[in-house]
Amino acid sequence: MKFLEKDLEDIIYKADKETLKERGLSITGKLYRQLYIGGYGIADLVEIRRNTDIYDDCIGQYFSITVYELKKGRIGCKALLQAIRYARGIERYLNKRFKGVNSYFHIVLIGNDIELDDFCYVESMMDNLSTYTYSYDVDGISFQHMGDYYLRNEGFGYED
Repeated sequence: MKFLEKDLEDIIYKADKETLKERGLSITGKLYRQLYIGGYGIADLVEIRRNTDIYDDCIGQYFSITVYELKKGRIGCKALLQAIRYARGIERYLNKRFKGVNSYFHIVLIGNDIELDDFCYVESMMDNLSTYTYSYDVDGISFQHMGDYYLRNEGFGYED
């Protein structure tokens, strides 16, 4: 059986949230799939949570929005730019539809591998980016949060 990007999307969308969490991926908000964002494209999965915070005795509401970009293979900068485009489209829609709405965006990239040489440059600059790899085997699917990227050959002239 060939594992497709649609299969990955189906599993994440249909799975029980607690089961996903046990397998390494936490989703707590309302999940939308194949979300049409006008000319910005169609996002694989988008999670939306409405949050309320209290600041100096004032109550403020905002949306916490996570854009999930899924790849059956390796994820790299192209996937990141695609997810940023979707986030921008959602932000523009919310600003036009609900004047003055506050929103916080997070991007999650999921693939079976990561183009490390690409991500070593952006990881430390984007605190709203998370990357995961998945593995699919006889026990089902599992997710591994990735991070602390660096070049394979940093060119410092010494080895650790």
